[in-house]
Amino acid sequence: ASPPLIEALRDFALSTVGPDKLRNEAGSIASQEGYLPSGKVKMWLRGEWKEILLIGMKIHDQPYGGKHSQKVQSLLRQGTQALRNEDGEQAEHFLNQALQLEPEAIDLSFNLAIAYQMQDRQADMVRLLHELYDRDPNYPFVRTALAQLLIDTKELDGAEAILQPMIQWREMHFQAFSAFCQTQIEWHLAKKLEDDAKSWLGIWRQVEPDHPNLAYWQDVLDNPSRIDWELSP
Repeated sequence: ASPPLIEALRDFALSTVGPDKLRNEAGSIASQEGYLPSGKVKMWLRGEWKEILLIGMKIHDQPYGGKHSQKVQSLLRQGTQALRNEDGEQAEHFLNQALQLEPEAIDLSFNLAIAYQMQDRQADMVRLLHELYDRDPNYPFVRTALAQLLIDTKELDGAEAILQPMIQWREMHFQAFSAFCQTQIEWHLAKKLEDDAKSWLGIWRQVEPDHPNLAYWQDVLDNPSRIDWELSP
């Protein structure tokens, strides 16, 4: 779309004219095109000015780091299937074989970290996640995993420092975005910001409406007693 058209959509989104749904859609388009910042924006909704959450990033399904060789793809498939079967030891076996062929492939190493976690090797997992973050701080799966660790240990400022810049990213893989939204929900619940947590759940549902974890988080947010249980040490 041309800049004048996007500017018109932005101005419409920030006005009090027209149906809420249309202004919300216009705001989303303007944010995606960089004419509105991602994050909280004041908009006219249900007859009053409210802060709503706009996320301007484009969601894609392209793999990070390029394609793997056929052999590595096969090993990765076997490794991820082992992870789905909750067999961390078997997953580690296949992933280490794959890493011998492509040692710089960050997605292989991240899955290896998950295999460590599945085997209760927390120290190995944390060490590897920090190594991967130092290598590529913009790999979203690692960022959200580290933020999750900080939330679990109540280091909420540290988690926010990792998560907040990601809101301004221009694009993200759909699976990484689901992990990002889930981590945002947990961070906001830990801060007792339940309405904001609900906003993140709504955004997540728009992107991946069939994700199996949506029902769990909806149940948590619908039942305040479960929130207290969820946040207990």
